[in-house]
Amino acid sequence: ATSTCDSFDSFWTLDCDTFEPLAGRQFTTSMLLCAVSRHLSGKPVLGRDDIDDATISYLLVETSSQLYLIEKLPADNQMHDNYNENVSRFRQEWSRRPFQYSGAVNIEI
Repeated sequence: ATSTCDSFDSFWTLDCDTFEPLAGRQFTTSMLLCAVSRHLSGKPVLGRDDIDDATISYLLVETSSQLYLIEKLPADNQMHDNYNENVSRFRQEWSRRPFQYSGAVNIEI
């Protein structure tokens, strides 16, 4: 799968979610978003009214150990087609795992 960020004519949004600040962090969220935005192709969408189906949405996720830049998939993506069926099948398989005490792992993630 190729990223849609390769197109210069594309428009994008960038948001940030901090689960836990990066260890030794010496920058603000605004500084981080500005630094990342300089490396994205296309043009930023500044107003929520300008967002359409062709707009690429990025999310910058900050954890205590790393930063992740994620391209959000549109809701009509093929991965969403059989979501409920896939979740149901996964839950059945999860209940048959050999070590039941490993239930501390959240299957919703």
